[in-house]
Amino acid sequence: MHEVKKILITVSGGFIARNIIRSGVLDFLLKGSNQVVLAVAGDKQEYYQKEFGSPRVTIVALPEVEMNRGEQIISFLARNTLRIETVAMLQKTEYCLRGKAIFYFFKRAVSLLFGRSRVFHVLLRWCDRSLLSQNAFRNLLIRIQPDVLFATNVIERSDVALIREAKRLGIKTVGMVKSWDNLMNHGLVRIISDTVIVHNPFLKRHAVLLHHIPEEKINVVGIPQYDWYTRKDLYISREEFFRSVGIDPKKKLILFAGEGDYIAPREWEVAQIIGEAISAEKISSPAIVLFRPHPNFLTHREKIKTLRNVVFDDFVAEYIGTERSTWEMREKEMAHLVNSLRHADVVINTASTMIIDAVAFAKPVVCIAFDGVTPEPYLNSVRRYYRDFTHNALIAHTGGFKIAYTAEELIQYVNQYFQDPVRDAEGRQRIFDDYIWKLDGKSSERLAAVLLKELSVASKIGVIARRFPTKQSHISR
Repeated sequence: MHEVKKILITVSGGFIARNIIRSGVLDFLLKGSNQVVLAVAGDKQEYYQKEFGSPRVTIVALPEVEMNRGEQIISFLARNTLRIETVAMLQKTEYCLRGKAIFYFFKRAVSLLFGRSRVFHVLLRWCDRSLLSQNAFRNLLIRIQPDVLFATNVIERSDVALIREAKRLGIKTVGMVKSWDNLMNHGLVRIISDTVIVHNPFLKRHAVLLHHIPEEKINVVGIPQYDWYTRKDLYISREEFFRSVGIDPKKKLILFAGEGDYIAPREWEVAQIIGEAISAEKISSPAIVLFRPHPNFLTHREKIKTLRNVVFDDFVAEYIGTERSTWEMREKEMAHLVNSLRHADVVINTASTMIIDAVAFAKPVVCIAFDGVTPEPYLNSVRRYYRDFTHNALIAHTGGFKIAYTAEELIQYVNQYFQDPVRDAEGRQRIFDDYIWKLDGKSSERLAAVLLKELSVASKIGVIARRFPTKQSHISR
């Protein structure tokens, strides 16, 4: 009889639920006799219970704990200790917005003095591991007694706390980098888990170079959510898809993947420019724009709905609450995304992950590097993303897409791709190789295989109850 083992998985929101739980990882973990506990945001516990709860899948709420002064200091140092363009730009932007020179120069000093110092990074991690403690997360682990903790986002505050407390309790830890930009946009990874999972060679390389994570700890598995992209049962014809969104299938489709007001507050003006160019026949073929809003950020929905030759996509996600953060993407929404990309002739976005999604379908990409009708000051402009944000600058160097710095360039590049869809195919292949790695429908299986291997070697930790009897006696199930 096989020993039943338990894995605790963090699910901070819709992004992780889509990418990990719904992509197939949960199904692979449950093929044996394992038990799974999903630690979720409290406001989604009931929702996830209805969808995923079963005799072998338990849903628990993550604790809500405020930052104490020690964590604030260590978090501050971690955010500013990488010596890269992204950190410098974020520091400069915050200084210009808040005008506090002393904080700006202190942050710059931290980056310049310690940003490439392995010794400082080791010291900072030691301080985090040794000086910080959060009983709420410790108590959760003692109550659940998992054999393995799978922290799905190594920069998420609750995941960091769980990894820290799990290490103290002797629990095997597996941490994952959630997305391709995370190792550059959020500072130093504060706690290195026993095993680290990344999507692609790009992330592995920078985990070693920037964060000094030992290469032997890192497992490359591919992008689990891209397993959806290989599912032919989700594919529908161009005619059927166009009918579903009210578009003439004889027209070229420009998929505009919006970033929302937080990143690109004037992107609705860019959509207007394209729509007007279609009306004026500046676009070489009859075309229509399908504007796909970012599920997590607000955009000028009502303005976009009035634009000529632009269709606003209302089928991006479902929201289980009133806040944008409550979005979820289930099979229906993922099928819609899959077919949006499959049938697009050109994909437009503002320095977003949709560059990589489009490359998965071998689609030409144009990135927006202007602010619509009226230019913004540089520190508030989308122009800065392609030079002063490290991850965007690196992917731009592949030559796999065009960057439009003016409306005229945008129209020019769309026309070029309409006429020659294979233009820049070599650059797109470079993106594929470094940022996607494999598109074989088995990334979820590879990720689950890493977790199952760790479960197989993890020591049973029922001893926790004996090591901490006073803690255990006060915790209700």
